[in-house]
Amino acid sequence: MHHPITGIAGAGLAGLSTAIGLAQANQPVEVFEAAPDSGWGRKNTWDAVENWTTKTDFADLLDSWEINRNFEYWPVNHLEVYDPRGECHFITSPRPLLYLVKRGDQPGTLEHSLKEQALDCGATIHYNERRDRQNVAVWATGAQHRGQFLGVGLRFETSHPNTVKLLISVSHAPKAYAYLFVIEGQGILSVILTRNFANARAYLQRCLEFFRWLVPIKLDNVRLTSGFGGRRANFWQSGDMPLRVGEAAGFQDYLWGFGIRYALHSGYLAAQAIAHGSDYHRSIHTQIYPLIYTSLLNRAAYDHSGDRVYRLLIDRFSRSPQLIELLRRRYRVKIPSHLLWLFRQAQVNATAPIRPR
Repeated sequence: MHHPITGIAGAGLAGLSTAIGLAQANQPVEVFEAAPDSGWGRKNTWDAVENWTTKTDFADLLDSWEINRNFEYWPVNHLEVYDPRGECHFITSPRPLLYLVKRGDQPGTLEHSLKEQALDCGATIHYNERRDRQNVAVWATGAQHRGQFLGVGLRFETSHPNTVKLLISVSHAPKAYAYLFVIEGQGILSVILTRNFANARAYLQRCLEFFRWLVPIKLDNVRLTSGFGGRRANFWQSGDMPLRVGEAAGFQDYLWGFGIRYALHSGYLAAQAIAHGSDYHRSIHTQIYPLIYTSLLNRAAYDHSGDRVYRLLIDRFSRSPQLIELLRRRYRVKIPSHLLWLFRQAQVNATAPIRPR
């Protein structure tokens, strides 16, 4: 039986996840990517995937989505969280709290693994080539514009032992956080901001001084990194075609900025819809939307809190013997329909063009 070719705009995580699912179902698929390669702009960095929003472990979810784990990843069961006073809280869990995954266009990265799997399954990928919305069935082009989060940081080499440190402090990262990852000689120091973007370099310097005060870490071959994410306007957009996946659909945690899980999951659901006739919009409304709505509610509460509340939360989390379940419950809050309407109206008003009187 002859199947029409499915076009996908974007060869990032969401687009490649969609391509893999379609190719595995013997559906002809072509992916069009404006950049020279998947993960081209990341250059071998590390990123985090949260592991508390679902009962199923993230590694097992990858298996259920039939995504190969042929990339470097590191489960994080222990981390140090520093509160606004600089006090350390040790957090541990028998199940990984996070997975750190290697990103970029080189072998061993998540993007390279997804690309190789898509090609092995029979997908065709065209790099340095764009497609507009009218000529594709899936829109996976990322956020495209400035979003909720700005991440600015340093990528470096170091002989320091592996470590994962998190800093939550208004004076260092207003209403967000900073982190230091060191994995097998590769280090990432980053500050995540949701406001005061113009002062990003100053916050980065302040965080660097803080972490160097904690540990005498030597940084070699230092490179500056930056990037936006979490465009809420994308989340409120409507429309049936093309199917929007990943950040092109605004699928991101608006409390902490995680997005990898949503990118891969939405790509899988889009492939299931096209290949097997399931209802994509119904699937994302039951499996993805509730988590994002809750992250918006959490973000509203977090924005109205300060260092005192952050210290109390950190202390409670560090003492909990069932931290994963405690965190998951915060993503299972049922939001009344009138609050969702207010969220939507506020976003529409915020993004509407100003018309002259």
